Amino acid sequence: LIWPGSLLDQRGRTDLLVFSGYYGLWLGIAIPVAFEAEDAQAYAAGLLVAPPLCFLLANETTKDANITKGQATMISLGGHLGAWQGIGWSAMAEADGNAVVGAGVLAGLGGIAAAIPIARAGGFSEGHAAVTSSAMYWGGWLGAVFGVLANHDQTQDNGVLSDMLIG
Repeated sequence: LIWPGSLLDQRGRTDLLVFSGYYGLWLGIAIPVAFEAEDAQAYAAGLLVAPPLCFLLANETTKDANITKGQATMISLGGHLGAWQGIGWSAMAEADGNAVVGAGVLAGLGGIAAAIPIARAGGFSEGHAAVTSSAMYWGGWLGAVFGVLANHDQTQDNGVLSDMLIG
């Protein structure tokens, strides 16, 4: 009651800070891969710079915000779903490996950017966000099962992968 912000519910913000840290790990590896870095120093620099930078950016932009757990889950879903879709569709387009990873980086960051205003305006409860987030995994799984049962890999290129991405 004495300190500014002490009455804010920080559980969602904490989840978002954790997500930003491990998303920074992904970026620290994926960005050098996308730029076809061959030196170990590029990967080491990425792993040393990206996670704390992502964490500090998230910390600074959310320090006075009241972020619910539902909003944090939806924002992290934007990053996960964006990266998955970027990697999957660029792989289906037969891009080279570095371009596939680069597409995952860009689509993941785009997913986060799109999820922030949606999460703010959507009023997602913790349960609604958890169900929505798990739908990404279940959709991918059910798409894979459908593709295998329908024998799509035998009838079309990347058939099961496209089923998973659509699911």
